[in-house]
Amino acid sequence: MTYITLILAILITRFAPGLCGTWGDVAFRRWHNFLRPGGDKDGSDDLRFYALIALPVVALAVSLALLHSGGWRFAAHAISFVVLLCCFGVTDLRARIDAYVTALNRNDLQGAYRGAMTFGSEQAENWDQLHQRTLRAIARAYFQCYFPVIFWFALLGAPGALLYRLLSLYRRRARHELDGVRLDRLLAMLEWLPLRLFGLSLALVGNWQATMEPLLRSLKTLTEPPGDILAKFVAASLQGVDTASEDTPAKEVAELEALPALVDRALISWIAVLGVVAVA
Repeated sequence: MTYITLILAILITRFAPGLCGTWGDVAFRRWHNFLRPGGDKDGSDDLRFYALIALPVVALAVSLALLHSGGWRFAAHAISFVVLLCCFGVTDLRARIDAYVTALNRNDLQGAYRGAMTFGSEQAENWDQLHQRTLRAIARAYFQCYFPVIFWFALLGAPGALLYRLLSLYRRRARHELDGVRLDRLLAMLEWLPLRLFGLSLALVGNWQATMEPLLRSLKTLTEPPGDILAKFVAASLQGVDTASEDTPAKEVAELEALPALVDRALISWIAVLGVVAVA
């Protein structure tokens, strides 16, 4: 049933992109404002920081356990399904990619910068830097939307997926350096294995040899930022061994157009593997 729940949720993200992540964002924002109205002015380490993350996860786990033990399995699966939908990030990335590519084709610098900012890309000094940072931001958005959520849902059920999404959403709203450091550390721990498995899937559906090299190197480090590792995986899978070649507008557009299809193939490979595990 867990596998069926997962498949149905992924299909809904395809037919209603943006809706699922919006539900989660609204619910979390209200929960965040309820526990931390106005935020902590001193950035102190207090119980509210942990309650913000732990209470919903524990409450969900206890509720599902009680429903299963009471024979209300259908209700438990329905709740898990709704929670999973909310845990997926915003999935309407394709339309924003198309708008960004259109600006690139028109050599519209201002439009391209505006499009890049919708992905959370950092400021850039030239076209090449803008492209690399935007490609990285898009890849990061795709990865965080699906793969850690799927991994923790398959491993721990809806509470695992909720834990990851709460940490990810709270990281975007953290107002204090102390919160940011703690959340970066927790997210890096939760993403360590899903990120390497994602890299393996990119090697399988993209360029095997080129992607396996940074993947094997990443197994030896616990400190490199996940965003840097992900950027290396995606660049190697898209560009093959020629990752150091000079960017051209045509090449940049081709990479941006190829990225969603690459992620889709990686997602299908995860679904296939989970299906084999489910029937084994």
